[in-house]
Amino acid sequence: MYNLSQNLSLLFLSSNEKIYAKSSVQVKIYSTENIPAPSASDIIVTDKGAVGKDIEIRLRVSGPISETTKTESLTIPVEIINTGQELDEQGVRDAVGSKVYNVKTVVYKDGDVKKEKTGQVNAGSNVEID
Repeated sequence: MYNLSQNLSLLFLSSNEKIYAKSSVQVKIYSTENIPAPSASDIIVTDKGAVGKDIEIRLRVSGPISETTKTESLTIPVEIINTGQELDEQGVRDAVGSKVYNVKTVVYKDGDVKKEKTGQVNAGSNVEID
């Protein structure tokens, strides 16, 4: 059982003045399995120039299968814009402009794709400032 949901937003980290696509992911997996946070090599960002970026987040399930299930939650921010300046919510939306960021989360078990989900982040998305 590999049910996957993702909740996407824009995250502005004022400490380093960068905008991130924030992907909050929940995966229902078997209770003895776990999903570690993805390594840098498991986050693939393809730059589409002025259009935005395609982001693929690969989650790798490890551990044996059991009878019961649990839900595991991960929050994965991926840098999309280096602004170099302090922004408010409207400034974040202006910086993103017409760009669209496709975020695909893929769950792998033993090298096989078990589930995938794709969403988008754009200027109309929820903005969080930290």
